[in-house]
Amino acid sequence: MISQRPSRIQQVYGYAVCLITIVVMLITVTNLVNAAFDLTRPAELGRYGYDENAASFESYKAQHQNQPTDPKTGLAREQLSDSTLRVMFNADREGRAKYAHWEATKSFATNGLLLIIAAGIFLMHWRWLRHTGDESEASRGAAGT
Repeated sequence: MISQRPSRIQQVYGYAVCLITIVVMLITVTNLVNAAFDLTRPAELGRYGYDENAASFESYKAQHQNQPTDPKTGLAREQLSDSTLRVMFNADREGRAKYAHWEATKSFATNGLLLIIAAGIFLMHWRWLRHTGDESEASRGAAGT
């Protein structure tokens, strides 16, 4: 009876670690899928998610023409030509695309590494559980004979 108690504690520990690593793997797979979707429309992504003003030149233009004063200085803004606004819009889209690509790449790397580590921990503990289960069965069989 006393020899089974450490085995139960070992089993609870092993199964708890396996359960936690499965949850971590599910979360990392979800983050990997999200990063893949972020790469499909990187120019519309702002630093904190989707930005409708980056989706089209018309909305970008409307945003800049609807602000008569500069929010930083409080001074009146001069009306910019369409060609100037187009250059600004393209530069903004390119910057957003680069940032989204960087964030998605970083997410792939960190979540991929976490997935590999969690899978390794899971496999190590799962094998250990199988090994301790075989030992406890052998010890019970030897005690019963």
